[in-house]
This record gives sequence, C-alpha cells and structure tokens, in this order.
Amino acid sequence: AALIVTTSANELNKAHVKYLESRLVEQARAVGVLGLDNGNTPPRSSLSEASIANMEEFLDTLFIVFPALGVDMFATKRRADPAKDMVSAVVEARFVLENRKHGIKAVARLVDGEFVVLKGSQARNNWEGTAEFNSGYNNLHRKLLESGVIQIGPQVATFTDNCAFSSPSAAAAVVTGRTSNGRTEWKVEGRTKTYADWDAEQLAMVPL
Repeated sequence: AALIVTTSANELNKAHVKYLESRLVEQARAVGVLGLDNGNTPPRSSLSEASIANMEEFLDTLFIVFPALGVDMFATKRRADPAKDMVSAVVEARFVLENRKHGIKAVARLVDGEFVVLKGSQARNNWEGTAEFNSGYNNLHRKLLESGVIQIGPQVATFTDNCAFSSPSAAAAVVTGRTSNGRTEWKVEGRTKTYADWDAEQLAMVPL
C-alpha cells in the first residue's frame, strides 16, 4: 500500500518534498510504531524561514488526515505517567513569543494537548503574510478579530480571552500576522530554549 501526498495547485517543488520526507521520517522514527527499512534520516533541504513555516503547516494537516485514513505510524502513543514529577513540569510549562520590532509579546501554555495563547497576549493588528500556503492561518487571524477574541488596538492587537490553537505554528502565525515556524519561534519562558527542543526533551523522558 502507498499514500500519495499532493496539493490542489501542485505547489510542492523538489525542495519542499525533500523537507517533508525528512520530517516524516523523523516523526516516524520518534514514534517508533513501525520499523523503517531506511536506517538513515534523509537530510532536510535548505528552505527559507517562510517556506519552513509553510511546510510545518502542511505537516500539521497531514498529521490530522493520516489517522483518519488508518495510518498511525506518525501518531505518538507515548504518554506520561501521571505519578511522575515530570507531569507537573509539563503542565506548568509556559512559552513566550516576542517580536520587539513590532512591539508584540504573547504567552502560551499547553492545556490538554492544545496550545493556548493566554488572555492579554499581543498580536499584529493585520495579516502581513503572503497568500501562498497560508490561507488557513490568514482566515483564522481574520475570524479571531471579527469574533472579538483578538481586539485591534492603536499599535497592536490584544487577546481578550484565552485562545486554543491546534499547533504552536498556528498560534505563532496569528500572533505575528504571517506564516511562522512556531516550534522555533516560541521559547520556554525565561529561557532561550525553543518549543521544539523542549518537546524533544519531554518525549525523551517518557519510557516507551
């Protein structure tokens, strides 16, 4: 059996495909549900920060679609033991995204698997990104403004309530007003450690 991944406008070039291949192998290896014939992880292609964010958004969608198709090799089954002290650290972990150029600072935490941006966090008043690959995040930014969850201000917008997102990248895109690789833009509060590094540490601490 095989799965063919494509886009409606055939927008994936060779560099995109190489990046996706590398990330999918990384995810499958981290989850460890199935053995891989390939003993090596393909190297990632060199992409711009915007293109990486686009590909991470694309991967977010794939990881939602695959389980619906019965493909679970990318869905982690590792869970923390509630009795371990590590759980408290995971629950209390807070992340910050700060852009001094635009005067925005947002704070978020993980709640029941969702990435929640906290009330009082700041965001861009307008969507500044291009249309390529990001119509979903663009629409999300607009809907949150229209619903009043994000309120436009003189300089920056403000979250009027806590807001849950499906991924760190979705949250980062709404905060910055452009496609963003949330796994590297969000940092552990008070530290320079990225969300990606923090997440890898949590997985390594959980026994298979």
